[in-house]
This record gives sequence, structure tokens and C-alpha cells, in this order.
Amino acid sequence: MSTIKVNTIQSNTTAGVDVNSPLETVPSIDVTGSASIGGGLNVSGITTVAAGSTAAPSISPTGDSNTGIFFPAADTIAFGEGGAEAFRITSTGQLQATGAADVRLTLGSGGTAGTNDSVHIRADGANLKFMNASGGVTVFEQNGTERMRIDSSGRLGIGFTPKSLNANVTSSLNVGSSSLFQRTKESFFSSNFYYNSSDIGKSIASGYAPMYQQDVTNGAHIWYHTGNASAADETVSLSEKMRIDSSGRLLIGTSTASSSEKLNVTYAPANHGIIVNTSSSFLGNSVLIEFKANGTTGGSIVFTNNGTTTAYVTSSDYRLKENIGPVADGIMRLRQLKPSRFNFVACPAHVVDGFIAHEVQAVVPEAITGEKDAVDADGNPVYQGIDQSKLVPLLTAALQEAIGEIESLKARVAALESA
Repeated sequence: MSTIKVNTIQSNTTAGVDVNSPLETVPSIDVTGSASIGGGLNVSGITTVAAGSTAAPSISPTGDSNTGIFFPAADTIAFGEGGAEAFRITSTGQLQATGAADVRLTLGSGGTAGTNDSVHIRADGANLKFMNASGGVTVFEQNGTERMRIDSSGRLGIGFTPKSLNANVTSSLNVGSSSLFQRTKESFFSSNFYYNSSDIGKSIASGYAPMYQQDVTNGAHIWYHTGNASAADETVSLSEKMRIDSSGRLLIGTSTASSSEKLNVTYAPANHGIIVNTSSSFLGNSVLIEFKANGTTGGSIVFTNNGTTTAYVTSSDYRLKENIGPVADGIMRLRQLKPSRFNFVACPAHVVDGFIAHEVQAVVPEAITGEKDAVDADGNPVYQGIDQSKLVPLLTAALQEAIGEIESLKARVAALESA
């Protein structure tokens, strides 16, 4: 086999070999300098070139000697551009783009190449970015089936195509029929619900649509519910069911606290307000509700007799008391009480027995809460109340005094009858 060795091959002739002629067949050409070929070159064997570098690639186009292909290490192919490495294929098959800080892999022809308005994967410093052309959608598929997408408005849907929403909805995350979205600066989490382009509440499928809202205007947490939709895209209306307001008050069935209460349950009279139910039967007693002041129990509501009766208990342990003495003048004080017959203003047809609070307050003050004729800051009445169980000690003392007097009189009568 013959070999032609030359220092330089020019564009038209070399040492008797016309490289522009496709009829010439040369077994081997060994070029130790540079080769410039003006026509075509057909190689049926192996072409070997020097490793080259970023500044002087092994293979480069005419007039651009610092752009081309070079081989920086064994089993590695690199591509240089303008004297700097653009990307390489490593010996392990990895594609590495290690050039400038802003490295892009542009895909397709959407948008304007080389700008943010194009479809590309971008390494921006330490950040990895996926870019779409204007109006584009990013779709993630598995074996040809869509699993997730980000639409042109930045809404993320996982297992669900984001709906066309109202302009007030600035961002959303959809996982199936559940949605997390922001609307007029407030955050919502819902199931089976969305606002359409006309800002009307719609169902995603048939069924109910609960929703939770973080109200940045009033600082409240609000829970809503809708009626039972019979089909997808049915108009539904949200009805507030519960909220925790900015003061930490839990309001159920109402959006407004009536006073400074921490729990407000508003309900229709035909229904139950609160039900406390044990999970199983029991023997003896069971505490339903316990009342404490700074950790010390002051009273409780207790199921008694295996849950068949209820006791309203107030603390009475001797260890909580001091200066203990008898109740004196029971009968005299009892005579000052004025039991009355009356009806409440709200129920004129129902006449009952009872007391007037401020009249009792003068005799047994611990039985009464509030002050006579009190009003709040707005001039609304603050009514007095009575705990009639607090009258029992006085009644007991008066009865004991009466029994004592009766027994004394009986003894005197017996003495007179025996004289």
C-alpha cells in the first residue's frame, strides 16, 4: 500500500494528486501540516486528526479557526465557539455545556431563537430554567400520558388540566380536582371548585365543594361549603360554615362575634347546637367538660350513673376553703327573699316562678352575676343572671333553724302535757 506524505495540501493540486477530482483514489495521505480542500473529499477509511484545543480546534470552518471540534481528553468530544468551549460529550456519554454563564439548549422553532421567547432549557449560573415561547404550555408525560402541565398563565396542574380562570386568580396549583390558588391577594384551597373566566364559581365534577380561605384583609381563616353539584361545570355558591377571626375566636355558623367570646356556635333552633357524645359506654362517672382557672379546676359537667344523668359540679373541697363557720340568721335572711311570678318579655305566654336578680343580690350576692341596670360601651343592656343553686345553703340553714324551733316547741308542749 502506498502512502503520500506532504507538508501542506493546497486547494487544487498536491504532489501530483488532484484532490478536486473524484476520480483520484489514494490509499493513504499523511498530512503533517494543514490541509485546505476546495472541492469534495471522499474518505472510505479512517481519518485521524490532531486533538486540537479551544483556541485551535481539530476541525474548523474556513475563516473561523477558533470555532470547531476538538478532543480534550481520551474518549471525549468537545465543541468550541469563538475560542471557548461550548459543550462536550464526555467519556461516560454525558452531554455537558460548560461555556458562558447563560447556556441554552433550544428546542424546536417556537418564538425567537436566542431570546427568552423561545423553547429552551437554560443554565443560568447555578440555576436551571425551562423556558417556553410566549403562550406556550409545558407538559410532562409518562409513556405518552400527560401527568402534569404548566399553562401559559403559570398555573400548575398535576393529573388535571388547569381551567381557564378569572383574571383575579393570579396563580393556581391543581392536583386532580383539588386546587390551591391565589385570588385578589388571598389564598384558597378547594376541592371540586374553580372560578371561571366570568368569576363565577363552578364545580369541577359532580359532588360537594369544600373550600378554605386565608383572608388577608380581615386576618381570618374561613371554611366554606357548597351544595351538591350534579355535574361538572355546574354553577355553585359558597356558604361560609366556620371561621377563626383575627382575634383567635372560633365562629361556627356566623361570621361575626357577638362579644369577646372565644367560641360562638350559631344554629337553627330546630337543630342541635352542640352534642358531646362518648365513644363507648362506661361505668360510674365521666367528665364531659371541665372548667379551669390558670390550671386549677373550678367546676365541671359530669355524666353520672353510667351516663344516664348529668351533674353540674362546682368545686367544694375543704382544702380550697378557710374561715369556715355556720350560716347565721337563716330564717331572717330567707324572709328577705321575694319569690315572684312573671313572664319573660320574649315569651309573654309562659308565666314562671323565680326571682328578680337585684333583689336576691342584696341577700345572697354570690348567687348573682352582673350589676343592676348595667350597659356596655354602646349603651346596650348587660343583663344580670342568677345561679339559684347558691340559695340552697341559706334555705338549708333557715330550715335547720325552723326545725330547731319546732323541736323546741314540741318539747315544751310535751312538758306542759305531762305536768
